Amino acid sequence: MGIFSFIKNLLKEESKTDKETLNFESLPAWIKEQKAQLQNKEKTSVEIIKNLISKTTEELEEKQKALDKVTLEKRKEDEKLKQIVLENRTSYSNNLSSLIEKLQSLDGESLEEITANIEKTLSDFQQRSKLNYEKSTILIGKEMAETKESINNFFRELKENLQENDSIIKKSRIIESVEKKLEEIKEEQKLIFDLQNANDAEKKFKDAEEKEKSLKNKLEQTKNSEDYKQKQLQLEETRKNKIKFDEEILQLKNEIDFKSLANIYHSDAKKMRIVRHYGDNFSHILENHTDLIEIIDDSIKEKVENKIFELHKKNKEIIRVLSQSDPIEEIQKEIQKSQNEMTILNQEKQKQEKIISKFNENISRMQEAIKNSLKEISVEIE
Repeated sequence: MGIFSFIKNLLKEESKTDKETLNFESLPAWIKEQKAQLQNKEKTSVEIIKNLISKTTEELEEKQKALDKVTLEKRKEDEKLKQIVLENRTSYSNNLSSLIEKLQSLDGESLEEITANIEKTLSDFQQRSKLNYEKSTILIGKEMAETKESINNFFRELKENLQENDSIIKKSRIIESVEKKLEEIKEEQKLIFDLQNANDAEKKFKDAEEKEKSLKNKLEQTKNSEDYKQKQLQLEETRKNKIKFDEEILQLKNEIDFKSLANIYHSDAKKMRIVRHYGDNFSHILENHTDLIEIIDDSIKEKVENKIFELHKKNKEIIRVLSQSDPIEEIQKEIQKSQNEMTILNQEKQKQEKIISKFNENISRMQEAIKNSLKEISVEIE
């Protein structure tokens, strides 16, 4: 058994693996181990191919020398035919030189790269030399046949070697794809984690719920408190006093009798402006009434002035009571604010859940793709 066959069979034996069962947690360590093993196998396979190339190119160079020495001087065929044959022999030899040179300078460290380069090089040679070979064999048989046999042997042995390496290339591709998907899964999981921690809508929503509950309890306690009940009674009494106050204002206006004042001062523009002003806006007497007191009848001046003072005092008290904030309304505003916040947070929560759900769907899809890929190399994921 030759050294190439021995190493080839060794690689074949190594490629036979029993079915493995893994989980996603153990997968990264398994990938690291497999990549190291495949790297060693690839390195061995690449060396085999390079040695095969070296052996074949040496042999082809010898065959080419023999082919180039062929002459047709002693042949009795038509000179034109001999010229055509020799020209095609030269073209074939040139293509052979190009093949040897390309094989000797092949690039590619990985098994897949060097395999692809060899396949392209051989395909190019076959296309370029086919017609030259056919025309050359009209008069040159032995040397052309021996050269072709060397190339065919190389093709055959290389093809067998490449077929044996298909499993290595396939496994390398699958592991590379799986590793890439694991990285994508890791990125998606980080996005989920960051999203959940950057905007904790769930916690904020619960806090808002607790706040609303607390405010509702406070609302009930306030409604049932003696202080609030007393204030409500005071408020109701003040509203009644406001009605009486408005009636007293109207009564005082009628007592002043603005119609009579207009008749008296119709020719005095300044005093007429005072009459019209208070006639149209009588409540202004609570702010300033001295100009009005000066023009009304002396018999009612003191009475009006005293009444205005009394009304001013009542109005001040009414304003004080009615302007007080209602604690119930304040609490209800807080409750409404909390409910609005909960609505917004719930919308954010639903939006967040939708995004996370999409990420999880992507993760499940990638995990399923990983499982299906690994089945091709006899690996099951629990």
